[in-house]
Amino acid sequence: ASPTRLIFVGASLASGAIFNVQYTSFTPVIGRWYHFVGTRNGSTAYLFVDGAQVASAAASGSFANMTTAFTIGYDRLNGGRYVDGTIDDVRVYNRALTRTEIRQLYEAGRR
Repeated sequence: ASPTRLIFVGASLASGAIFNVQYTSFTPVIGRWYHFVGTRNGSTAYLFVDGAQVASAAASGSFANMTTAFTIGYDRLNGGRYVDGTIDDVRVYNRALTRTEIRQLYEAGRR
């Protein structure tokens, strides 16, 4: 299989919040489940796959007054592409998870 891009993007036209974290060497195996986490802590956004950090990027702005839709599995910024697969157990937190918490969630999902 060819590598594909995982993208964690945050954008709000109203508040100027923006980050674009990309992991370009992800090669998924068909039929295998993966645990993905995107988080932002201050001025940095992170992307994790199966409990391990795979990418990060600078982040700015605030999401306090978002006027655009919150989407998962849809890439509105790059041609309107959708995830070709199943998304399960989506969680949204009001704070950034720690690396330890992300690893614990991954490990709990493997049981």
